Amino acid sequence: MEEKGIAFAGLEEALAVPRTDLRLFGKPDAFTKRRMGVAVADAGTTDQARASAKLAAAKV
Repeated sequence: MEEKGIAFAGLEEALAVPRTDLRLFGKPDAFTKRRMGVAVADAGTTDQARASAKLAAAKV
């Protein structure tokens, strides 16, 4: 049986968003609504942190 490789695109762009980080789970298969990772952010307000995290997540 041939193993599938796990690859993520857009990591450099995502990690360039200030005060954000990514946690990618490395699951071999993706499907609708399956969480493959999470973007976290630190900011002055919850709304700012949420916006930065969403921006970083959108780049992956």
